[in-house]
Amino acid sequence: MFLLKNKRKKEFISTPKNSGVSLKSNRGFTLVETLVAITILLVSIAGPMSLSQQGLKSTRLSKNQITAFYLAQDAVEFIKNKTITNILDSRSFDFGLNPCDPGPCRIDTTDASTNACGGPCDLLHKSPEGLYGYDGSWTETDFRRKITVTEGVANPDELLVTVEILWDNGVKNIIVKDSIFDPSP
Repeated sequence: MFLLKNKRKKEFISTPKNSGVSLKSNRGFTLVETLVAITILLVSIAGPMSLSQQGLKSTRLSKNQITAFYLAQDAVEFIKNKTITNILDSRSFDFGLNPCDPGPCRIDTTDASTNACGGPCDLLHKSPEGLYGYDGSWTETDFRRKITVTEGVANPDELLVTVEILWDNGVKNIIVKDSIFDPSP
């Protein structure tokens, strides 16, 4: 029988000489314990990482949807302004919008140009100041803007404006429709 001093509690433990009880403390981990600990650690890290990745995707989608909506609204407002300017200048209500009928056309609101697309409409470019247009020296974006302007079926004094913004290689889109009426008749 041995008398051993327990360093933590300052007491003596008695044990038979050949009892099979090891007095050495097991320091370190076994391989299984290590693998379990790593698995728990990986699972606890993977959850938040997945959530943050999904959050970033949602943020990007929201940003693109807002940009697309504003690009569509920009075209509608340009057409409204064009029709009012035409009336004030004593021109036809839809003067200058011929390339958009039957469409599609592209309107560059930065230089007030209207051109038929003649196929898929070009990608919009973004200036360093944040303007969108078709200036080739600006940075190309992933947005395409297709505009059609048609005369109303029941009312010839009505213009039906449809603006479609496509992005992510045409996978995502937003469509804005508006009616503009000729106030002069």
